[in-house]
Amino acid sequence: MNNFIKNKFSLDNRIILITGGAGFLGTRITMNIRKCNGFPIIIDNNLKSINSLKKKYFETFNQKLIYFKGDLSKPKQIKTLFKKKIDPIYKVDSLVNCASTDTPHTLKNLRNLKKNKFHTYPLDLIEKSFSLNLIGTINITQLVIGSIIKNNIKGNIINISSIYGIKGPDQSIYRKGFEKPIDYTISKASINGMTTYLANYYKNTKIRINSITLGGIENNMSKKFIENYSNKTLLGRMARLDDYDGAIIFLLSSSSEYMTGSNLIIDGGYLNK
Repeated sequence: MNNFIKNKFSLDNRIILITGGAGFLGTRITMNIRKCNGFPIIIDNNLKSINSLKKKYFETFNQKLIYFKGDLSKPKQIKTLFKKKIDPIYKVDSLVNCASTDTPHTLKNLRNLKKNKFHTYPLDLIEKSFSLNLIGTINITQLVIGSIIKNNIKGNIINISSIYGIKGPDQSIYRKGFEKPIDYTISKASINGMTTYLANYYKNTKIRINSITLGGIENNMSKKFIENYSNKTLLGRMARLDDYDGAIIFLLSSSSEYMTGSNLIIDGGYLNK
C-alpha cells in the first residue's frame, strides 16, 4: 500500500518550474516537490528569500537549489532569462504559477488617499497588479508551453488562484478605514478564465492545465482579522500552510492524469457558507 501511494504521488524525473518559488507559499511548494523526488527550479524576484530558502532547506541537506532572480512583471526580462538560461539546459515539463502580488505594494498609496473606495482607486495600481498577476503569468506560461511542444513531452500547468477570484472580499472583515482593492480579485478571476481557455485550446494534446483555488492562509494577521475570516468558513479557521500540500502534489503527479480544465477548490468551506 505504501509503495502504491508513493508511486502515485512520485514526481521522479519531473522538472518543475515554480514562479514565486521562494515566497511564503512558493517555498512550501518547492520543498514538497523536492521531497517527492521532483526537480524544482524557481524564479523569484526576492534575492533575500531565495538565499533563505537555499541555506535553510537545501544546503542543510547538501542539496543544490536551482534558482533564477527575475521579475515576472517584466516580460522581456523573463523571456531572455528563460530562452538563454533555463530552456537550453532544462527540459521543463511542469509549471506552477505561484507568483502574484496582493496589496502590500499599494498600502502606502492607499494611506495617502483621502478615500480608498473603488471609485477613487488609481488605475495605475490595477495595471501594476496585472503586470505580474496576469500578464506575467501568461508570458511565462507561453514560454513553458512552447518549450514543452518543442521537446514533444508531457506538460502540466498548475495555476494558483484564490477564493477572491470567485467571490469578492467581504470588506467588513478588514480593519476600519481600509477596503480590499479590486486588483487582486479581478486578476485571480482572469487566472481562472485562462485555465479553462488553455485547457480547451490544448485539448487532445499531451498538455494539461488546471487551477487550484485556495482560501486564506494564516500568516501574521491580527487576532481580530483571523477571527473575522474564520467565522466565514465552515471549518471555523483559516488555512494552515500544510493544508495544501497534498492537493498541489496530486495535481502535479500522475494521480491527476485524467484532469484538465478543472479548478480544485480548497477553502475550508468559505465559498459554501
